[in-house]
Formats: sequence, structure tokens, C-alpha cells
Amino acid sequence: MIVILHPDSSLDTDEGKAVLSYLSTKSGITPRTHSITGADRTLSEIYVIGDVGALDQAEIESLPGVEKVVRHLTHLPVCIDPSHSVGTRNVGPDGISDLMHATAQGVIAGANTVLVDFHPRPDEALVDGPQALRPDELSWFFEDVATARQAYEARLTRAHEYNFSTES
Repeated sequence: MIVILHPDSSLDTDEGKAVLSYLSTKSGITPRTHSITGADRTLSEIYVIGDVGALDQAEIESLPGVEKVVRHLTHLPVCIDPSHSVGTRNVGPDGISDLMHATAQGVIAGANTVLVDFHPRPDEALVDGPQALRPDELSWFFEDVATARQAYEARLTRAHEYNFSTES
């Protein structure tokens, strides 16, 4: 699920903070933010990760500052950008980076493409250094994506088996 804020309701406004606060109180939900400034407006989005099926889309859309809530499956290719969603190179207590967790979640959910920042010296990068992986992490990243893809394919197989058995 993606919550898109009104152009005049950035993440720093009272409305933006209220939407984040609302989502943060929901069990099993992790909100991640992203803003990008263009020539005449700033687009602020909140990526909602977790059990979004339990959320009331109409309730979220009624919050002040919310322009649109996007929640649906599509036949179109889906690209995820975990580098910008996570924004850091933090590693969780399990020893796996937050960026790799976000990537795996997107791939398991069926994403077709992954956009990730890599840089040989992230601390010297002109942009996006804080979230960039190093080239020596590329093979581990690819292996992790392959593991996530296998999980997605297993889910598809199970879904087809289930759907076939319920149609009989």
C-alpha cells in the first residue's frame, strides 16, 4: 500500500505527521517514507509494509493531508526501490540488512524489478551513499533475491494448487 500526501502536506507538516502517527499505531504495520522535490512541488509518499489487508483504505483516505491511497494488484510490471525506502545500511539483529529485508518482502510480494544503489565507496558517494551497498555485497544480494524469488514461486504454486482444488 502507498499513501500519497497532498502536495501541500509534506511529511514535516502536522497532517503528514498525523498520518505517520496513525499508521505507526497499527499492529503489524511499518510505515516507510519517501519525498522527492520537483520544479514546483514535493511528492511525499508513505510506503505501508506489513498486514495491509487489515487496514481500512477509506479511513486512511479520509485523514487530512492524504491525496490518494494505492492498494491493488496489477498486471503491469512492478519495480521496488528498497534503497530509498530504507535509506540506510542498518543491519537488523538477525544480521541481515534492512535493505535486503525490504527487497525480499517486495520480491516475495511479486515485484518484477528491483532498483538498488551500489557504490564502491558509499561514504564518498555524491548522492545516495547512506543506503548504497558495496560491490562486494552484490553476490550475497543476488543470492538473497534468488531465495526470495523461490519463496514467491512456491507461493504461486501453492495458490494455483489451492485455486484448482476449490474449483473442483
